[in-house]
Amino acid sequence: MKKKIFFIALLSSRLIFGQDIHFSQLPMAPLALNPALAGANFTHQGGLVYRDQWKNSQAQFTTIYAGYDQRFYGKTNKGFTGAGIHFYSDKVGDSKMTTNYAGITLGYHVTINPQQHLGLCLQPSYGQRSVDYSALRWGMQYDGSGYNSSLTTGELSGANNRYGYFDMNAGIVYTFKSSEHYMTANDHKLLNIGYSLSHINRPKYTFYGLADERLYMRHTAFVNASIGLKNTKLSLMPGFYAMIQGSQKEILAGTYLRYTLQDNSVYTGIKKGSAFSLGGFYRAGDAMVLKALIEWSQMAMGFAYDLNMSSYTKASNGRGGFELTLRLVSPNPFSSSSKSRI
Repeated sequence: MKKKIFFIALLSSRLIFGQDIHFSQLPMAPLALNPALAGANFTHQGGLVYRDQWKNSQAQFTTIYAGYDQRFYGKTNKGFTGAGIHFYSDKVGDSKMTTNYAGITLGYHVTINPQQHLGLCLQPSYGQRSVDYSALRWGMQYDGSGYNSSLTTGELSGANNRYGYFDMNAGIVYTFKSSEHYMTANDHKLLNIGYSLSHINRPKYTFYGLADERLYMRHTAFVNASIGLKNTKLSLMPGFYAMIQGSQKEILAGTYLRYTLQDNSVYTGIKKGSAFSLGGFYRAGDAMVLKALIEWSQMAMGFAYDLNMSSYTKASNGRGGFELTLRLVSPNPFSSSSKSRI
């Protein structure tokens, strides 16, 4: 009976209304956060994310993300092109309800002045969903003495186990950077402000093929920054993220405290710049998120764990969500001449 109730809950929240995946370390999956982040912060950027939420419960979510983006400069200094590609696979619960999704991103960033640029990108995508109904048990399959898989239920009449859909997303991002030499004086101020609209075409999103069951558009707004505390090795890295999709809302806010362990050697390059960050974020009504970020030269590795604080705590046996991320960028963000940002 529990599995029937759980399946109905998934049917209403993820099959029909279609809520998207979410990450706790959103900047590490930039093209899933906002298409206009393609090329916004680095000349080259590649990243991987692995998330395992509510492990060993009937509603376990396992999500894998991979993405790459870069910028292309033209013959003038009026701006640059941003392009990228990303993919994710999301698997849910005992029925192995799986979403595979891939998108390409292309847009342009207009240079306002040497410290600011504004980018707009489009992201055509394709998604495919599948489910294994054989793993589900229904109340009508209990004959009074136990579970009997040979009993029919009639619950899945007309349901398909797979479908695909075309999707379109778009985003705009403003980027500000106040100093090129932030590793020496640590007086930098870096800022991203963005808005994106996902599922603009509202594709069909149902295993039953009903025309009126479509994926809700998702509105996403975010602000994140890196603010150096002058003449110290400390920086604050606050972030605020808000997502609205149909009747569902998600708000995540908090900050990292970043400590520079070592500067990049200016002439020899033998010493590699490194930093360590600890953070605390709160997802409203859901979880407290503890984060850690290790940076070494052009590589960064992040860890996050969601401490579940919602009403689902009992069903998940107190298990939260673990997330591991890896990022590689170019040029080296620890270089004093780098025009990239963290």
